[in-house]
Amino acid sequence: MIRSAMTRFTLIRSAMIRRPSSTSPCRGLRLLLWLLAAVASISADARSASAAIYRYTAGHADIGLANSGSPRLYLQFGGDAEATGLTNAQLVAGQPGGVAGEWSLSSFVTVVPQSVRVPRPEGVEWNFLGTDAGDPVWIFSQQSQGGVPFLGFNTEKTSGGTGTFTLGHVTVRPPNGEVSLFEIGGFGTPDAIFWSTAQAGVDAVTVPASTHVHYALAFTEPGYYELPLIGTSGG
Repeated sequence: MIRSAMTRFTLIRSAMIRRPSSTSPCRGLRLLLWLLAAVASISADARSASAAIYRYTAGHADIGLANSGSPRLYLQFGGDAEATGLTNAQLVAGQPGGVAGEWSLSSFVTVVPQSVRVPRPEGVEWNFLGTDAGDPVWIFSQQSQGGVPFLGFNTEKTSGGTGTFTLGHVTVRPPNGEVSLFEIGGFGTPDAIFWSTAQAGVDAVTVPASTHVHYALAFTEPGYYELPLIGTSGG
């Protein structure tokens, strides 16, 4: 089955299908980047998003793909995850009345703290980020860092098949930010680029069967990002 989801991010300052497939919205994963110096100028979109849903603030979580029962994309939290308004036990248990251990993506805004802001490195290998060397970039590391969200992908419920997470057309307000998902190699430079809104056609990451992975996720501007995701499972 093919599952689709609208993923929303707020910043302030295809695999061949080998089994039956379906499409449905995974209502909005939202990511908030709080630039502390600019809190007073949060957009109306950011204010309404943060008021409407829980805020995921730290620890491990994965965007998962399931292809059995009701095919779906979902959010699953680890034992160190933190969110406003919920205990960790509630996070791990999952959404009341839903599948055990799973939450709807629309239930959360992921808060990105100022501590993940870094200057864009020198070198043409970083041009996929869509900003100039030295400019600020907000990056979730592919390694766990205390006190910030550690967001990954998993295929533990794809019945032994791979999972491909494809990024659709991204909406950004204000309309100047870029989004990238990539892997850093042993020399500290990008080994693989999976998503880049600054480069046409760079929009899919395939995760091996029955596993979970973490990659670096970058944003270039404060704003409100809506990222539609499509999940497909393959043999």
